[in-house]
Amino acid sequence: MPSVNVEDAQEQTKLAILQGLVAHNIRHGGAPSKPDEFVVALRDDHGALIGGMTCDISYGGLLIEWAWIDEAYRGQGHGRALLDQAEAHGARRGAVMAHLDTFIFQARGFYERCGYRVFGVLSYPGEIERYYMHKTLVPVSA
Repeated sequence: MPSVNVEDAQEQTKLAILQGLVAHNIRHGGAPSKPDEFVVALRDDHGALIGGMTCDISYGGLLIEWAWIDEAYRGQGHGRALLDQAEAHGARRGAVMAHLDTFIFQARGFYERCGYRVFGVLSYPGEIERYYMHKTLVPVSA
């Protein structure tokens, strides 16, 4: 009889779950769930990572998964540069739209200034809100 257990998130288990999902998607006519992952990195003059974005292109959409910039480098245009690079790379790879989520204490205003629009909101306990946002991408030549 199968058992259901809560376990620590081991990479091997996470990979097996992802592989099962990808196989299911392919059998039912969908593309793999993670066909094109990339990062856009912000590095200082010594090559140290001071910010970046992790991204995934699937089903014609660019997902901005994680975005971070070291506090000492915020407000200097680096976020816009990272986002511009991510969107341009996504568009070159066939993405026609981008989407992301951000919490109330993060960067909703920044993303709105960059053309993103809220399409959904989740309310968490403690008056915390999570905003789901999207933007149509302009096609870019390769």
